[in-house]
Amino acid sequence: MNPMTLRRSSSFVFALAFSMLSLTLPSCNGSKAFVKRAAKMEAAGMMPQAANLYYTAVMKKPTNIDAMMGLQR
Repeated sequence: MNPMTLRRSSSFVFALAFSMLSLTLPSCNGSKAFVKRAAKMEAAGMMPQAANLYYTAVMKKPTNIDAMMGLQR
């Protein structure tokens, strides 16, 4: 197997696992906490994970402007 293909597939598996985890933990944190974690992910270049956290923040509080702006980026 090509090393690049292996790297992509493992990144996809990580993103999928993180997405599932972020959807199962929403009851533990408020919307602001998700935005804060999403901003850290975004700064680290982990855009799919950041988008999932921003989405979770919007689902928890639809009026969270920071979460909505994060999703637009």
